Amino acid sequence: MVNIRICLIAALALILPPEILAAEFQVGVGITQNYIDSDTGNEQVDGNTENGISEAVSLVVRKRYKGKYLLGAGIDLSNINGDRYLGIRAIDYQYILLENTRVGAFIGAASINNSLPQNGYYLGFHLTQTNIFNFFDFGAELRYGSGLARDRLLGTDPPGDKPDMFMDITSLGAVLSKRF
Repeated sequence: MVNIRICLIAALALILPPEILAAEFQVGVGITQNYIDSDTGNEQVDGNTENGISEAVSLVVRKRYKGKYLLGAGIDLSNINGDRYLGIRAIDYQYILLENTRVGAFIGAASINNSLPQNGYYLGFHLTQTNIFNFFDFGAELRYGSGLARDRLLGTDPPGDKPDMFMDITSLGAVLSKRF
């Protein structure tokens, strides 16, 4: 059911009216510090929060409207502890605070594939300084993948009381991007 939700969110991003999309493409690369909190129903596993650093790649499409507002959609891709982590920004909003400073937020869906896919919600906030080194941008982002859930199906899964296992991923990152 969660995969259908991700598909519906992606379809919504694709069918938005053309006047909302396609004015500004942004491609970014960065590094994130990740904090992983597991809820497996097993106290020994849940007591250990995993931390780590990973690379991140992002693609966002936005359109400016009404002067200082930008609205769009995007995709973030990371490799967290050897597992593919995908964040879909169904709605990515930015406000031009100063001439070269933007603040914003996004919401969508997230999925991490560690043996089996775990899917949940995705949201975050960002602060971006634009036009550094001739149209390069530098930003700080806080990303949160909430309630990434999957069924307890594998023999290697830790024993627990619940049939489902959950994971929350909080990432703080620095991103260097180029707008087209």
